[in-house]
Amino acid sequence: MLSSVNCLLFDMDGTLTKPALDFEYIKQDMQIPSNISILEYIDNHATAENKKHLFDILDKHEVFAAENTQPNDGFNELMHFLNERNFKIGVLTRNSKKSAKITLNILGFVPDLLISREDSPYKPKPDAILKAIKELDANPEETLMIGDFKYDVIAGRNAGCFTCFITNYKEEYDCDKADFIINTLADLPKLLKNV
Repeated sequence: MLSSVNCLLFDMDGTLTKPALDFEYIKQDMQIPSNISILEYIDNHATAENKKHLFDILDKHEVFAAENTQPNDGFNELMHFLNERNFKIGVLTRNSKKSAKITLNILGFVPDLLISREDSPYKPKPDAILKAIKELDANPEETLMIGDFKYDVIAGRNAGCFTCFITNYKEEYDCDKADFIINTLADLPKLLKNV
């Protein structure tokens, strides 16, 4: 099934890195409701003049998390595997470009493409994935979207890609629609070993 895959698209926080953003704390700091995602709140409920203020608060938290980033379990094993293969690799994040670059620099990971929230409508919309596929000269049926949140899987499915959900050993998760479910990045090479 995955024998045709030549393009890997990774979410960043909670996928390549250990989960570091405390979204409930950030929402309290931003004084926004806890029952809505931060970016959706800013897009759909914040006034024009308040958006910059909210993004400034969010950026502060993202940069702090980026500066303290740690590779997720299995990251080193995955990098070793990828270094021996010729996959096209993209990182797609709902974070700012600034924080994403800090994170990737600390990880020592240089993907072929980085798409942040400034570059495209963000997940769960499929736009960032479709943009990555186009820029990496790939096809949806040759692409695997890997992430730790339902938005990663929804976006991947809506773009026509294979999807892989990383549980990070959580026993309860909301992502039964993924094509593949793994615990850590170390499990990914087993899926891709025949590619």
